[in-house]
Amino acid sequence: MTKKNKFFTYIVISFTFLILLLGIFIYKSTYNIPNDDTLLKDHIINYLDTKVSMPFKYTDIEIKEIVNVDNIKFLLLEKDRNSIGAAYLKRSPIDSTYRIISIEFSNSNFKSISMPTSKDDILFFYGIKDENYDIDNVELNAFDYEKTYSMKIPDKKFFVTYTYMGNISGSKTSYDNTSYSIFDANMNDVTDLVTKTNFAYEFLNKGSELQTYILNHYLSPKITNDSDKIISDFLILDKEISKDTTTYYVQGLLYDLNLKKSEDNCKNLFIGVTFDKITSNIIDFKCNLDYKDINDFLINMPSTVSDSITNSDLVTEKKNYLKERIDNNINLIKNKKIITSYNYN
Repeated sequence: MTKKNKFFTYIVISFTFLILLLGIFIYKSTYNIPNDDTLLKDHIINYLDTKVSMPFKYTDIEIKEIVNVDNIKFLLLEKDRNSIGAAYLKRSPIDSTYRIISIEFSNSNFKSISMPTSKDDILFFYGIKDENYDIDNVELNAFDYEKTYSMKIPDKKFFVTYTYMGNISGSKTSYDNTSYSIFDANMNDVTDLVTKTNFAYEFLNKGSELQTYILNHYLSPKITNDSDKIISDFLILDKEISKDTTTYYVQGLLYDLNLKKSEDNCKNLFIGVTFDKITSNIIDFKCNLDYKDINDFLINMPSTVSDSITNSDLVTEKKNYLKERIDNNINLIKNKKIITSYNYN
């Protein structure tokens, strides 16, 4: 073999070796989740922190159910004790590691999704039961295939059920092409009763409903000179659930645009708001702006909330976190970029 051929062979081998190393690196970075359910929560949080515009630093994520079907691992999630979601993981064709396909959250109590697996498409139906209603079965209608799938709903507060659809879509990603009807044990259709919009979720998390409510009730520009004050989004401190009502305790900021950064231009907002679970009406609204003494505001509050509010280090940490988010949005506004919501949770 001539020197020229040796050199060419060396280049080919080196290039092949580099390609192999690159392939191994890409594979390991893609399928980077071991088959250990105790580590899933950390990987979910890490995925959210890297895939959204603002980190989920103070977001409470809990895994309620884990279902393994073929090469798919389905996780039923709860976020901030306030909304459900799902994470879809796919197993490696080589070993037992997984990668996250997607994570989604919903303000509905129920959700359906179809997922292609290594064998057939699988139709998942998941949700959270309301103790006021007995639900037993669900029928899902697939729009594209004129088929109806019936499934038994597990007797759990947080539940996941599924059925095989066959390899009918040819899709490589998850898709949702179904409508559903929910029945009680006597096969009475209770869909309209159990699928009402979660007004509490909308009020606390969508757009600026809670911000607008506070501005209208406490800082009306028509009455005061507060047109340059804005309200941050809110961090949920705790949640109390009874048979007929749900109470949320949240922390936010009142931000005064007129004050210089060297001054204290942010005031803490602590709120307790109670909703009727049936009508979604606000039964009680309690804000620290109504009290001169914070101790009066804390009367009859859960210890988890009072401890959070009286822990000055924790309050300051969250205040700085919310202030940073407001400052980022204000900078975007100054740069003439449109902001439609302050909420990234």
